[in-house]
Amino acid sequence: MLAWLHPDREQAGLIYEELRRNIIKLFRWRGCADAETLADETINRVTQKLQELKGYYVGSPALYFYGVAKKVLLEQSKKEHQVPQAPMNDRVAAYNDPSDELFYLYEALDQCLSELSADDRKLILDYYAYTKVEKVKHRKNMAKKLNLTPATLRKRVQRIREHLRGDIEKVLGKNRSKV
Repeated sequence: MLAWLHPDREQAGLIYEELRRNIIKLFRWRGCADAETLADETINRVTQKLQELKGYYVGSPALYFYGVAKKVLLEQSKKEHQVPQAPMNDRVAAYNDPSDELFYLYEALDQCLSELSADDRKLILDYYAYTKVEKVKHRKNMAKKLNLTPATLRKRVQRIREHLRGDIEKVLGKNRSKV
């Protein structure tokens, strides 16, 4: 498989690691709890078809991996009897396109979220998990579970969001200065 990704074995290893990381992110953005296992399943399926692929597939191997990942996602959602969670908005679709500036924004967001405490990360992701009518009900339930008033919950989320915004701006500033 590494030879299919790149002729230089070391470069192929780096490409493989980045590809696996991006597939895991794809599953996480779609709300999958066991993203690492699903990413491994995706890679195993591609590896099993590799001999057949070499004969006819033309194009970026990464695109083929992403196509298989989408199939794995659909299978997983059928197993759970759920429709796959839609992206938060249409801009999330650009997440895997490095030519789009949003790619770097989502990379920075992912990095900064991982640096939050587990409680803060869970709180902010849970707070923004729903839209429209479901959002209102969900946030009321969150406040009740946490034994907070809705206003206190909003303030807590606002502080986390402001902290994230500052961290993201720092990360983006560092990345832009390297370019």
